[in-house]
Amino acid sequence: MKRLLIILSIFALSAAYPVGAAVQRPKLAAVASVFAERPVRVKCYQPEELDAPEGIGAWGYVNIPLAKARYMHVSDVMCNAARDVNGDAPRWQRALGVLVIVHEAYHLRRWGAAGDEAKVECRAIRHWRVGARLLGATEETVTELWPYAIAYHYRLTGYEDLWSDDRPYYDPGCDVPPIGDE
Repeated sequence: MKRLLIILSIFALSAAYPVGAAVQRPKLAAVASVFAERPVRVKCYQPEELDAPEGIGAWGYVNIPLAKARYMHVSDVMCNAARDVNGDAPRWQRALGVLVIVHEAYHLRRWGAAGDEAKVECRAIRHWRVGARLLGATEETVTELWPYAIAYHYRLTGYEDLWSDDRPYYDPGCDVPPIGDE
C-alpha cells in the first residue's frame, strides 16, 4: 500500500508539472491580479518552450478571447526582472518587466477596452509606479527606473514616427505622467 501511495504521488507531481511547461510565479500573479481586478496567473516562458510565441517579438501576451483568459504569458527575462525589481538586472529590463506585467494584466481586466492596445498601454504606464511598488520596489528604485519605463512607453507608442497611421499602442488622449514628478 505504501508503495502504491508513493507511485501515485510521483505520478500526480509529474502530471502537475510537465517537463518544459512554463513556470508560474505567485508573486507576479498577486500583483497582476490587482490590475486585472480578478485572480489571474503569470506563466513565465523560455523562448524554446511550447508556450513561447513564435516570431511575434513580444515580451508578453494574453491568449484570446480575453474574457475567458485566466493567465498571461511573459518572457522569463521579464518575469525575473520584475520579480527582483530592486536587483542587479539592467535597469531597462527591470523597468520593462514591471511594465509588461501591468500591461498584460490590463488585457485580463474585464473592461470594454481590454482588447485596445492603446488604452491598455496608457493604463499600464499611468500605473507603472504602483506596479513597481507592489512588486517591492523601493522609492529609490522607482525613481531610478521610471525614466526607462517612460522611454520604453514612448518607443512602443511610436513617438519616433508621429506621422505614421500604424501606431496601435498610441492613445492621443493618454495623459502620461512626467518623468520628474509623482
